[in-house]
Amino acid sequence: ENRDAQRIERIKQLEEALRDRDESLREAQAQLAKSDSLKQQHAKLQQHLQKVEHEFAVLQRRVGRGDFDPTHTKVVHMTLNPAKKSAMDKKHKETRELQEQLDKVRGDLEAERGLRLQLQKLAEQQEQKVVALSASSSSSSSG
Repeated sequence: ENRDAQRIERIKQLEEALRDRDESLREAQAQLAKSDSLKQQHAKLQQHLQKVEHEFAVLQRRVGRGDFDPTHTKVVHMTLNPAKKSAMDKKHKETRELQEQLDKVRGDLEAERGLRLQLQKLAEQQEQKVVALSASSSSSSSG
């Protein structure tokens, strides 16, 4: 009767351990889904950044080689061109914001990697506990 009570208690402990492990796995899967979403967002931001940099380079080449029609265009050189300054400020702001977003995504990815490692360790520990419990249950039931 005492052995039956011990076995029932042991079964309850194992079931609780399994529930805890399942919950940990669900949390890890949610983190992984978030990580995948962040990776996609990171890729989109990288593409956008490349596009902006390419457009910027094209515009710089056009200006550098004098790509304009002198019959329709009058060039006025200003040392502090407000339009150019505004455009440059906007580009710098976009670049800074994209870099900040990229840094945040990288941080989130590092955090996800850490969580993944913790989850693996937890799963290994749970597996070791289950094996140890199974072994102790087997030895106590045979003895």
